[in-house]
Amino acid sequence: MIINNPTLLPLNQQNKKELKTIVSFGTRLAKRISISVTIILLSYLLFVYSTNTLKGFIQIAVIALSSFILGLILFFNDYFKTHLDLKSNLKIRITLNDYEIINGKKDTFLKTTEPKLRIALDQDLLPHININQPITIEITKRSKSLLFISHNENNLLD
Repeated sequence: MIINNPTLLPLNQQNKKELKTIVSFGTRLAKRISISVTIILLSYLLFVYSTNTLKGFIQIAVIALSSFILGLILFFNDYFKTHLDLKSNLKIRITLNDYEIINGKKDTFLKTTEPKLRIALDQDLLPHININQPITIEITKRSKSLLFISHNENNLLD
């Protein structure tokens, strides 16, 4: 597979705006979940305290909080990566000559072997992609969010 060397470029204002939207959604969702779990734990604490049986409460609280934190890390992993991409202010631009479009059960992907990438595509983009022509993509470094895709300089995502 022949590719142009991947180049690191700074994010433009539109890219930053898209990534901030993703991160702000994840932040709002994490805050709501945190508040809900805190209320549930406080309710449980009041129930246990009112019955004068604090036996084992600390163990239950530690297990519950540990599970909650682990769940947040696993669930919001993509949001953390997107936040780090926003802070690093870098994107990768790659021109691909050899790629394929794969239709899965639910999603459609652009797949390459070198560099090994699998990027989800919207169905609206498929009529505009010609597999016989080289394609230029821009993705974020960690989260692999698609920022730009085109056969020329016109972004098909717009």
